[in-house]
Amino acid sequence: MHEYGLAEDIARHVREEAERAPGQQVAELEVEVGGMARLRTEILSEWLQEALSDLGARERVRVSRAPVTAVCPKCGSSRSIHVDEDDIPTLNLEYRHCPKCGADDVQLSGGTDCRIRALTLST
Repeated sequence: MHEYGLAEDIARHVREEAERAPGQQVAELEVEVGGMARLRTEILSEWLQEALSDLGARERVRVSRAPVTAVCPKCGSSRSIHVDEDDIPTLNLEYRHCPKCGADDVQLSGGTDCRIRALTLST
C-alpha cells in the first residue's frame, strides 16, 4: 500500500509549512500523480484527508492524475492520453499505436512521481 506511505510524506511536508504560520488551516491541497504511476488517486486522497484532518483538510484535498504523453518516433506526432486508474499504459497496445501513421512503437512518458501542485493555508 504505497498510498499510505506517500500520504504520510505529503502530510509531513504540509505540517512543516503550517508550523511556519501558526494557527493556519489547509484551505487547499492539490496533489498530482504521474500518469505512469501505479497509485490509486482515490485511496491517496482518502489517506491524505485522514492524515490532515486536524488541519481542516477533509474537504479540501484534491488528487489528480497527469496525462501520459505518447510520441511517435516515425512521424513525430504527439498526443496526451488520460489513463484509467486500473490501466497500465505500457501494456496497452492501443496507446502504443500511432493514429496518424500507424506505427506500433509509440514512446510513452508521464512520470511515476507525485507532487504537490498547490498548497494554500488560511485562518
